[in-house]
Amino acid sequence: MAKRALFVFDWHRLTEQHLAFIISRAERYDELIFLVDRPEELGKSLNAGELLTALKGIFSARLEKPFYLFPVTGKSLPVLYHWLRWRIICPYFSMVYIDNPIVQAQLQHVLKTPVEVFSPKDRDPLLLSARQATRGLFITRAQPFHAGHAAFVQQMEQEVEEVIIVVAMANMSHQPADIATAGERLEMIQPWLQKVIPKRYYLVPLPYSDFTMENLYELEYLLPSFEHIYTSNPTIMAMAATAHYSVRQLHKKMDVSSTMIRDCIVKDQSYKEYLPEIVYRYLQRSDIPGRIKKLGES
Repeated sequence: MAKRALFVFDWHRLTEQHLAFIISRAERYDELIFLVDRPEELGKSLNAGELLTALKGIFSARLEKPFYLFPVTGKSLPVLYHWLRWRIICPYFSMVYIDNPIVQAQLQHVLKTPVEVFSPKDRDPLLLSARQATRGLFITRAQPFHAGHAAFVQQMEQEVEEVIIVVAMANMSHQPADIATAGERLEMIQPWLQKVIPKRYYLVPLPYSDFTMENLYELEYLLPSFEHIYTSNPTIMAMAATAHYSVRQLHKKMDVSSTMIRDCIVKDQSYKEYLPEIVYRYLQRSDIPGRIKKLGES
């Protein structure tokens, strides 16, 4: 299992000292997780999507370690449940770094993980600016991520500069049709993205259990700007058209689905050919196939 640290700073106040601290701590870990907390709170210089774009540019240029970068909305959740959601949505982490000493003891108690506080002396924030690029949006539950999903991303790579992948229903797991946690799904997808389109993607888990116009418009705030929506889902197609987005479908027909793969696992049938090799190896190392069988029996 990769060793990871979670960083939750006030990113609008990011300083050079913050970056120096992150770089010094990065040597201890295989991967880093940067969480933009409660991005729906207004009154900031950049909205959540612009902030993600600015941070991605800085981290890509200054860090050599693989990293995750995404927002986690509060949605009026009490702070206890909001923090617990981090454990579901994030890949497993063994250390947390924050710049708010007031919550250190509480956060450590809730997460059952060591929490270190960084208090910068430099109060001059960096100038953050969002990069303009053509982007496509792809929404998937990825239970699991399969060759059809990969084909969508590979087509997007040819048609847009950057790819945004939303892992939907991020709060759902351990159900017959929603097996893996959001953190597990990020772990199975990110290595493939790193290999195929490094530095050209955003991988974002969001706890949407359904697709509504309100949710679609919220994505305009939470994510970097996008011009095209890639989907084969009729509901998403209709909503995208209503919101005046370009809708693009997969050029080639793919006879594969997550349901098919879960059924193969339950029946002890081969499913390797339906997955990217990296994803298949991840599943083989994980306890997800066993979980699928147990839930299939129930």
